[in-house]
Amino acid sequence: SSTQSGTTAEGRAGIAAGIHPRSDWDSGSASPTWDEETATLQAAIIHHTAGTNNYAQADVPGIIASIYYYHAITLGWGDIGYNFLVDKYGGLWEGREGSLDVSADSMIVGGHVYGYNTGTVGIAALGDFTTADPGAGIINGYATIIEYRFDLAGLDARDASGFKSLSGASLPRIFGH
Repeated sequence: SSTQSGTTAEGRAGIAAGIHPRSDWDSGSASPTWDEETATLQAAIIHHTAGTNNYAQADVPGIIASIYYYHAITLGWGDIGYNFLVDKYGGLWEGREGSLDVSADSMIVGGHVYGYNTGTVGIAALGDFTTADPGAGIINGYATIIEYRFDLAGLDARDASGFKSLSGASLPRIFGH
């Protein structure tokens, strides 16, 4: 788990930007069983978790811990798939271990979109937004994390990502899953 004194300059900048380190939801029971891998950051992929939208702010660490358990243990992914998570109150959270501590132009390879994990930062909103409006807290949270990571990596959100869709179309720097 990251602590403020043990993070890189990038991680400290993320904490200063209001991103809760993993230790704020991980009480020490989460032990990732994957080999940490990094790749040059090229794009951001936004998600939602499909869980409940009816939660209290105090419930957020437990919700993230349960997502970790589902991804790492039940699905066997070894860790939570998303690099970062955003709650409906605008809280920003480190997910996959090392996502705050990675070097400026890189990102920890997540487990959030098969075929698009390498070179992307996966950010998930807590809740189900297939029909519900995510609200300003979540939209602003996505923007904060993307701006933080893209600024560190020197990326322009208006550029193409270098990724192709399954149909072969060029994907933008920010896309959804």
